[in-house]
Amino acid sequence: MKVLVSGSGKPGFQIKQGTVVFYEIQWVQGGNMKAFDYTVREQSGIHARPAVKLAMESQKYNSRIILFLDEKTADASDVMAIMGLNIKFDDIIRVEITGTDEDTAYEGLRDFLFNRLPY
Repeated sequence: MKVLVSGSGKPGFQIKQGTVVFYEIQWVQGGNMKAFDYTVREQSGIHARPAVKLAMESQKYNSRIILFLDEKTADASDVMAIMGLNIKFDDIIRVEITGTDEDTAYEGLRDFLFNRLPY
């Protein structure tokens, strides 16, 4: 069994500007986490339509897929969570994938974001 830590790479918590930030520790069996960064190139950012398509693409996989933007995170299979990130043009989002089909999910999501994301 492996322990993977989302966010900072350090378990526990830290204080940033008077706010306590807790990091989630996941227990995951098998595989290693895959991750990549994506810079949003569309002027309108990731609004409703691309958020729905991204969630649908993420739901194809058994792996847990998390999006990171600054201090915020979102489950990539949840449209409202993606919308809550308020992703704008030129934002850099980090995509982390953990699970049994992470290699397939990694390739599929990279292809989707870099080549097929609708706007």
